Amino acid sequence: MRYLVGIDGGGTRTTVVLATADGVELHRHVGPAGLVDPAAPTASARVVVDLVRDAVAKAGVSGPARALCAGLAGVEHEANRTVVRQALEAARLAEQVTVVSDGQAAVEGAMGEGPALLLLAGTGSIAYAKDRAGAVKRCGGWGMVLGDEGSAYGTARSALAAALHAFDGRGPATSLLAALMAETGAATPRGLPAWAGRASKADVAALTRIVEAEALAGDAVALQLLHAAARALAEHLPPLVAWIAERADNVSPLPLVCFGGMFRIKGFERLTREAVERMLPGITTSHGPAADAATGAVRLAQASFAEATANRTSASQPLAGTA
Repeated sequence: MRYLVGIDGGGTRTTVVLATADGVELHRHVGPAGLVDPAAPTASARVVVDLVRDAVAKAGVSGPARALCAGLAGVEHEANRTVVRQALEAARLAEQVTVVSDGQAAVEGAMGEGPALLLLAGTGSIAYAKDRAGAVKRCGGWGMVLGDEGSAYGTARSALAAALHAFDGRGPATSLLAALMAETGAATPRGLPAWAGRASKADVAALTRIVEAEALAGDAVALQLLHAAARALAEHLPPLVAWIAERADNVSPLPLVCFGGMFRIKGFERLTREAVERMLPGITTSHGPAADAATGAVRLAQASFAEATANRTSASQPLAGTA
């Protein structure tokens, strides 16, 4: 069977989807993070290659795919994208290989026809808007040092800071201190900075489950952190709504799609939508389409294969007026 491959590689996990040529999902496989490290971009390619080979074996298909699209975090820079694409081509996983950002794959999966907004809040964070003509604009997505507001990483980092502020006495008492020490194995509060210095971005982001648990248990500081994350995500959207409005589109009601691990926290999507509607009075947000980024990557693979096929067909046609 000839098939397509779509990949969503983020800071926490990578999802591989195998699909038929007309986009029907055959198999889904999940593995470790596919975030591209600029210092070693081929490492992400190796993760993707291994996962695709595992998925192909488990799905019982054979031969290279017709087309593969990898939507990976960290490939906004052309040099990184080229290195990863060349590594995937060398592995001979597919006849046609495309590498795009995880955001582009998410946009393709999430947004239907017409103007829409997309909030991505997983390990990192970013927002997108699409106008009626299909043009896309982004806001945020500046990484763990300069951005990622409202993300799992940003929220967990704030939780670690709040716990240490409580220990110092310059912040309110919080059950986060004991919970984070237990989770990280820190014997004393002074062990938390050492743990954070060694931890990966994904390891830090995973601490949001502690924030969720303590918030549900009634800890005021943990709950405040979730409210702050919701506000930070909502702040991405006013400039995007203004951009849509400038393009003479009707902006209410406006579909808002929320994707990513932060929105799996109980009640967090509701907090975010409430924050958005407070910041954008007069704009009603509705729930938009819900296909994920891996499905979006399959659609991009399908489109690239169709384009390549059309190009080959065109090249094989005789020129007008020739025998």
